[in-house]
This record gives sequence, structure tokens and C-alpha cells, in this order.
Amino acid sequence: MSRMRRFILLFLLAYTSTSILFLSLVAENNYFGKYGSISSGVRRLRDNPGSRSKSKFGSQWRRVNISYPVMDSCSDDVKYNSRLEDVYVLLTNSITLYSAYYDAREDIPFIRIISAVKPEKKEVRLWCHFDSERGSGASNTSCVTPVSYYQMCENHKREIGGWILSCQVPKCYVDKGRQPCVVSVSLSPKESSTNSVEMSILTTERSPQETQVDFAVCVPPLFGKIRKDQIVQFVELTRMLGANHFMFYVHDVKPNVKEVLKHYESLGIATIRKWAVPSKNPMSIWYHGQSLAINDCLYRHMANVQYLVFNDVDEFLIPHGPDMRTWRDIVASHHSFTNTCAMTFKSAFFDLAFRNNQDFVVRNVSVLDITTRAVSYCEFRNKVMVVPYKVFEMGIHHVSRPWPDVANYSVVDVSPKTAYIHHYRPCKNFSWICIHGQIDTTLVDKYGEEFFINYNRTMNIIPD
Repeated sequence: MSRMRRFILLFLLAYTSTSILFLSLVAENNYFGKYGSISSGVRRLRDNPGSRSKSKFGSQWRRVNISYPVMDSCSDDVKYNSRLEDVYVLLTNSITLYSAYYDAREDIPFIRIISAVKPEKKEVRLWCHFDSERGSGASNTSCVTPVSYYQMCENHKREIGGWILSCQVPKCYVDKGRQPCVVSVSLSPKESSTNSVEMSILTTERSPQETQVDFAVCVPPLFGKIRKDQIVQFVELTRMLGANHFMFYVHDVKPNVKEVLKHYESLGIATIRKWAVPSKNPMSIWYHGQSLAINDCLYRHMANVQYLVFNDVDEFLIPHGPDMRTWRDIVASHHSFTNTCAMTFKSAFFDLAFRNNQDFVVRNVSVLDITTRAVSYCEFRNKVMVVPYKVFEMGIHHVSRPWPDVANYSVVDVSPKTAYIHHYRPCKNFSWICIHGQIDTTLVDKYGEEFFINYNRTMNIIPD
């Protein structure tokens, strides 16, 4: 055989092998079909955050460790680390402390403590004690500051309410440019081992060592009849919309729901935090302490998240504007967040009663099977995307208090033509009229096929 023929044969073999490998990759990633050309599929893969590597669970995304924004100077402190996993600590029968955060958004830094309090006729006086040795050898007296109370906006007159307790960081730290690792909250301004509890302090300060995340999602306490398929549907679709990370507060769920949450945690795209309330009576606090969890999630993400979204597992923030596919497109459409602390979105009910007999196969997945919504938007069920560093307190459906530039920070009301919340839940649960429906196949058209592949892949991994 001549050299030329051997060269041609080797060339053809190499070309054929490369083509087969390429086509197999195309098939695996579903680049063909209703979502357009190969080039558009490659672009979507490239735009997704992080790099992929294979694991026993399939595609693994870059791990994002954002659950505990610890103080750099405290990471080796044994006392500090021993308290990080606490769900809450009881100070008295009427005061429960969940988490403490160093807040230096103003000239004078404060410690903000997310707390559950039973309102009293007269507030109990509290003091914050700081370690004087770590604070440069000052006297104990100079490292004690009083606590002020701030009541959260959505306690709904229940026996137990959400509060933000604040105490100023003392001069024994500020003068030396240091941050405290631990705070002891006490009923007395004097140093005492009784009537006090210690808490590790997390930071809201941005650090170049921390991974910065574009979009994270806070999910309030999970309890009751939450199903495995609801979690998978929520995570897989919300990732396609732009979420880099999820924070789940888990109160009481079934074993297979815990398994699917652990699966996402193992991939580095979710953080699971145990949740509990300081009462055996579920009616003593509003909706399993939802306000407490929301505001804990707000402060927990100030150090490393640019935009924070608050959603339940049956809610999806869907772009509806022309050529919009992700949350990044929504943000870009509103130019700059310079003087904006949040964007608020109207909500539309997609009730099971509206299930359509469309040409597509019924797949027993609510976001694909229900393509009719209530005609009118439910404005009191708005949900919010915030710049967490510009907010002091979150309500369940609104920004309660911007911070620190209260006068200039504004909340943008986003038109439904740009985006709105798809809420897959019966209207009657919220006394909302859903007699008339309107066809809306935006979600199915934009994400349907790719989402269904991802959904089935995860459902097949996690046992029932």
C-alpha cells in the first residue's frame, strides 16, 4: 500500500472516530430538538456556573461553600467552631437565640442576633459580653454593651415572634480593628456563668477568600407532606433559571426527601440547615418560624451572594420578556442595582384544576402538565430578589427595611411582561378567585425537554 493510501486511510479512521464521539456527546446533552442548534446548546452549557466532573450521581457542579461565612481570624478557635452547628440556644423561657452576625455596614459595627421572643409588658434587659483577652487586654467592663430590640414585621400576634437583637461591638475591639469570634448574651452586665449563653459570630463582610455567587435561593422551613418529586422539580428547574446555590431549612420531612436533599448537598449546590422552633405548639409561632429562617438566610448570605431569591418549592421565577431565559437576563433588563436593594415580582396561580389536555403527553410533573394560570395576578403573594447587603430585615413577601441607606434604596416593581412567579398551588388555599384561566406555555416552551431529562435523571438516582 502506498504512503498516500495509508495516509488517506488513517485520516478517514480518525475523522470517523471523532465524529462518533462528538455525536454521542450531542445526544447525551440533548443539544438537538426544540431548543435550537448545536451552537446554542454549547452556549447554554458554557454559561452554566462552575465546571462539571463525573460522580456516581452523574454531573457534579463546582462546590460552593456558603453555609457558614466564618470570621477568618476565628476559624481555628475551638470554642467558636463548637457552636456553629447549634440550631438555637435558650437564654430564658421567653428568649431563644438562633444566630449572630457581625454587621459593619455603618461606621459603628454591631452584632445582629436572630431571635425568637415572647413579648413581655416590659422588655427584659440584656447585655452582650465579649472576650476581653482577644480584644487586646481591655478590662471586662469595657467589653460589655447593652442589647436593643427590633421586632420583625410578620409575627401576626402569635405567642412567639421574630426579633433582631443588636449590640454594639465594644471599643476594645474597634480600636484595634478586630472582630469578635464569640458573644455571650446575659441578663446581667456583670460577668457571670449563670443566666447567659454563648454564640459563634458569623460575618457579613465580603472576603476575597470566599467564593462569590451570583444567585442563591432561600427556602423557608420544610415540613409536612413535602414530596421527593417536588424537591427535584424545584431544584432542577430553578438551576436552569440561574440559581447557583440553595439553602434549605429542614424542620420535619420524610426519609426520601432527606435523601434527595443530601444528594444535592453532596453535589455542592445545596446547604441543609436543621430547623426547630422553641415550642411544642405549632400555632405559637407564625408558620414554623418562617420570618426567623428568612432573616437568618438573609444575613448568612451577605458575605458572598450578589442576588438572593426567596421561594417556596412550588414557586418559580420565570422570565417572560423577549429573548429572556435566565435571572441574569432579568437583572440586565433593569440596568443597574446602584440605588436598588430589591426587585419584586407578581405571582400567578397555576391550579391543578386548570390541567390541560394538550398535544404533549401528561408527565405527572406539575410545571409541565399545568399550562393554564389564573387571569389575574395575586399581588399579595409577591416574591422578592434582593441584594442582601442592602437589607436589614426581610418580610415574607416584601423588603421590610432597606439598610443602611434607607432614604435612597428602592424596590423595583417588575412588570409581568418581564417576569413573574409561577405558583403551582390551588387558588382556594389563599381565597383567590381562579374561575377563569389563561393559557401560558412559556415554561414548557423554554425549558420543558431539557428540564424533563434532568428531572428523570435525579428521580432515578434517589430511592423511594
